[in-house]
Amino acid sequence: MVFGASLLYFLCLVAVVFLRLDEARAILIWVYPELKHMRHSDILDKEYAVNCSQISFARVYSHMDIFALAHFLGWLIKATLLRHHIIAWTLSINWEITEVAFSHILPNFNECWWDSLILDILVCNGLGIQCGMWLCRWLEMRDYQWDSIRNIPSARGKLKRAFLQFTPRSWTHTRWLHPDSSILRSFLLSQLILVWQLAELNSFFLKHIFIVKPSHILTQLRLLLITCISAPAIRQYYLYVIDPHIKRVGSQLWLFIAIILTELLVCLKLGSEIFENTVFWNLIYWGIWMVSCRTFVEK
Repeated sequence: MVFGASLLYFLCLVAVVFLRLDEARAILIWVYPELKHMRHSDILDKEYAVNCSQISFARVYSHMDIFALAHFLGWLIKATLLRHHIIAWTLSINWEITEVAFSHILPNFNECWWDSLILDILVCNGLGIQCGMWLCRWLEMRDYQWDSIRNIPSARGKLKRAFLQFTPRSWTHTRWLHPDSSILRSFLLSQLILVWQLAELNSFFLKHIFIVKPSHILTQLRLLLITCISAPAIRQYYLYVIDPHIKRVGSQLWLFIAIILTELLVCLKLGSEIFENTVFWNLIYWGIWMVSCRTFVEK
């Protein structure tokens, strides 16, 4: 089901590549008429980089909005998918660096320093990562015994078994790196970090280009789909990285990479006006950092 949905999404992206921006938006408006009168000012809920020197508890608390909860839940899921403290923290810090590097293109990336460092990295992202790792440890220690629901006598037991149907069938400990890791494995890990950042960036660029609010169902569906696609893709990539006997990556991973690159192509083609004032040195420094930051996770 996930592979079929991801394949359908990929084919839709390929079709969008051959359209003009007004044609692509016309299709979206035909499906979602409420997007017709949407403007860029409508998708910016509020400005975060205003009077950054004025710090008070009330102002900091006012920034704890729905996006703070989204940060927490998002990093809880990401930590659960990656199952590695250092990699999750590296991705979290790198995302704030990514926001700084692309803030001249996307205005909603502009934030106060205390918003990025304290609220985002330490509080929301940090708590999400920690809770995600606690969840991973709990799932590792669970005793997985799958009895048929027909063999459970009590109604409470049947209800619990039905709920557990939506939990993992099993859970294994992951170890992306160890002291004897090769340079190739470190390079492959840097690719994971780079692709992850591109997947996050695509979300913001697509919203900005097609003028879709973060709360819109279209944005939420894309986020849900990417999350579902990334789960098997990360697992396939992990096996490819750690097992020298595996010489090729899985089909779901190939499709995930194709989706991310095609989304990037859509952004570059249809959002060419956005990139006219790009400071290329920012992107060069950002790319170098994304590749070199693998040294922080070699543990």
